[in-house]
Amino acid sequence: MTATATLTYNGVTIGAGSGLEVVELEGVWETPDLRTSDVDRSRAHGQWQGIDLLGGRAITATLQANVPIDDNAWSVLQRALVATGNELPLTLQLTGFANSSQVTTDVRVRRLSVPVDTERYQFGVARVVVEWWATDPRFYDSSETSTQVQISSPTGTGLTFDVTFDLGFGGEIPSGVMNVTNFGNFDAPWVAEITGPLTDPRIEHVGLGRTLEFDGEVQSGETLRVDSATKTVTLDGASRYSWLQPGSQWFDLPPLSNQLRFAAQSGTGTGTLTFRSAWI
Repeated sequence: MTATATLTYNGVTIGAGSGLEVVELEGVWETPDLRTSDVDRSRAHGQWQGIDLLGGRAITATLQANVPIDDNAWSVLQRALVATGNELPLTLQLTGFANSSQVTTDVRVRRLSVPVDTERYQFGVARVVVEWWATDPRFYDSSETSTQVQISSPTGTGLTFDVTFDLGFGGEIPSGVMNVTNFGNFDAPWVAEITGPLTDPRIEHVGLGRTLEFDGEVQSGETLRVDSATKTVTLDGASRYSWLQPGSQWFDLPPLSNQLRFAAQSGTGTGTLTFRSAWI
């Protein structure tokens, strides 16, 4: 490898002067597995186009011990990379990938190969191969982005007023509207927290034209939590998915600029959006 790679998993750092160098890394730049839903045309050439969705991602690292490593260090490495079945964060920093920033993805070990040979026992050096599996194929920025706005109910009738006027021309951003940037190259999930007192809150992605509307009351001191990754709606930990109104459409944050509006039928409160930029 000509690029510099540093990996951290389960308390072990690989690269960056650790004595273990990443000499080959597969599954980072590559496209993850795909789940396709194309259907063959009956008695005709071709297929009907379905939706392509990403599957999981295999990440395989070949590591070279470039300094002698004693038996205790080998034991620590093997314990850290044992296949437990539990997903843990894998932190990656690779020159040229994800703007060379530090990213993370949750993985579990699927395979570990530590050859038993003369180099391993006489000189303490060897090549190690470890394969991780990520059920979510996205890499996320290690740092969260969090933005908060004040929510106020509209004056006049209903929620049909247009808040998009003048936003591209240096105008003042209306109450409840936020602009956030996903610096990655793939749609990023998000978590929104809405505090009361207010009734019938809603979250709209202005650019996509998609809205999540809720029929319910958030009292003062309560928090409505909306998670786009798990498609859950909770009020102080209790499910309120039944509040989600027909016609609502879930959305993630596409790459680059996103404009969202938090609103309510009545009352005041705050809306907080938290997310991590995502790469694929």
